[in-house]
Amino acid sequence: MKAQEVFHQSDGAVTTRYYCDLIARGRIGQVAFGLFRAAKRSQRAKTYRKRSHAKSAYRGKAEAMRYLNVALEKIESINWGWKEDPETPRYDKILYVDLPQGQASFHSEERYSDREYYGWWDGSGKTTPRVMAFCDSIMARDAYGIDTKTLMPFGANVGVALDALPADYCRTIGTWDGLENWPLFRAYFARMEVNAQDLDGIV
Repeated sequence: MKAQEVFHQSDGAVTTRYYCDLIARGRIGQVAFGLFRAAKRSQRAKTYRKRSHAKSAYRGKAEAMRYLNVALEKIESINWGWKEDPETPRYDKILYVDLPQGQASFHSEERYSDREYYGWWDGSGKTTPRVMAFCDSIMARDAYGIDTKTLMPFGANVGVALDALPADYCRTIGTWDGLENWPLFRAYFARMEVNAQDLDGIV
């Protein structure tokens, strides 16, 4: 499926499969995943009428942006950084990412790194279509599965590779919409159970 199709549908299983496919493209796939999720959560937050639903969507966006910030730190080929915009109080921290398809930007309550962006907003307002086009370009690459030395979960441990996390945390991880149930990771968690006696602490 094209990114645009996934973006505008609401079947969680379809979205999860797409996330898995992005992540299977390696570190650049993790960047694409963070961009896609941040864009999707942002769009949902703007359309929800119930305050509680909107707050949940904004929390999801913030989580995706924190993850994206860490993923971008591991990629040298993309220019990105943060600026502040006093014209947008509360959400005055802005993450800018220069994709091959053009600039993408996201407003945030928090700034997740000190990395500065030295460019300027291009005024296009085309973040979502550019992110979709970027994701399509990443999906055109060969998938080679997960690399637990670079794969990162959401939550408090974002930035820590999966195989560097304690075994008990990996067995109960649920901060990625039930990560242990994603087809991409079933084999990994199955291996962990088989070798549980050797997994008191994966280092």
